[in-house]
Amino acid sequence: TGATTKVVARYVSIKNIAGLLREGKDGSPLDIRHSVLHHFLACSNAQLFGNQPMRTLLQFKWETYARNLFLRELALYVICLILFFTFTVIVTDTETIATTTGLFEDDLGTVGIATSCLLPLFSIRTVVREYKHHMQVTTRHVFSAWRTFRIITSLFVMASVFLFIARSQATIVVSAISAALMWFQALYFL
Repeated sequence: TGATTKVVARYVSIKNIAGLLREGKDGSPLDIRHSVLHHFLACSNAQLFGNQPMRTLLQFKWETYARNLFLRELALYVICLILFFTFTVIVTDTETIATTTGLFEDDLGTVGIATSCLLPLFSIRTVVREYKHHMQVTTRHVFSAWRTFRIITSLFVMASVFLFIARSQATIVVSAISAALMWFQALYFL
């Protein structure tokens, strides 16, 4: 057809530097702990990432993979944040409804129940992802305060939902704490 396609290829002569790992010699899967980038991270020396080949490699990884992953995670977090904001407004507006069955009789309460069904899905996803990441990578820098913070925030969100459904008086306080934690996470993303 005569059409041409331009291809950009980069070669760095350090095995596994990009983290694109294959199987080991015995056929067992290698994990991220065996990549050069992982060892560079474990050194906690930012100068290792300041040279031109490393910047080129990181830019390539960002453009081919990490940017899309970041934007997907950001979009999911924004959806969760909007749902939780809606949930907190509903929590304060339905404070006078004493029973869970009373929520089903109120239009706003029904929306609150619907958001209560969605929010735990986001929270469970976060807890599972953070736990899996912790189990896959076990060096000293991975178990961070940030991962613990994300898990605690998710647990607070789930507690808010369960307290709302149980019609507890503590719902507003726990929801307020959860909202503050979630907005702090939003500042981290941005």
